[in-house]
Amino acid sequence: MKRALVAAVILAGLLLAIPLVLATRAAPIDHFQRDQASASFVSQAGCVRTEVDVTALSGSSQHGSARAQTLAQVHVALTQFNTCTGSTVVEAEGQVPLAGADVLRVAANLGSATLDATVPVTNEDTGAVITLQLHVDWTNPHGLQIARGHVRVPGGSADVATNVQGQDFSATATVTEAGVNLTTEPASFARISRVRDTGA
Repeated sequence: MKRALVAAVILAGLLLAIPLVLATRAAPIDHFQRDQASASFVSQAGCVRTEVDVTALSGSSQHGSARAQTLAQVHVALTQFNTCTGSTVVEAEGQVPLAGADVLRVAANLGSATLDATVPVTNEDTGAVITLQLHVDWTNPHGLQIARGHVRVPGGSADVATNVQGQDFSATATVTEAGVNLTTEPASFARISRVRDTGA
């Protein structure tokens, strides 16, 4: 009797699982691709240390047969710290879509990139908005590093392929506030990446 009961429970479980597996395998496939450029700048003027972090991306995403959606935006974080008094002068960040005159251009071979954008950042303490004018140039002195990955979850519930190409770069920038350049030194970190994901 116990064996019959166990067999019935197992069969019921399998019958419940089959629709879930079929539904999962029939799930629409997602496609995601982007070019991304990022850089960090640090400069010192008197007692004020300025840090500017810039990340911009341009690409698209698509779910199943739906129309592809454009992904294009730039994010900037600005921090100014008074090293003489040990106090924060400004801590602000902002993110805007890349549209119109704001654009990220990445070479097909990832050998270079250029960003031109106007980004308003909000002071986290006061709520005041600071408008930054950005011009960033990335150059590649080394060549490409390529990494590819493929992940399959047992049972076919997910199948994700990722192709990432990228390299540490050098970068220079002119990030100005009211005509004052905040990025007088080359980037302490810079990178361009090209990412392609396909998964269910």
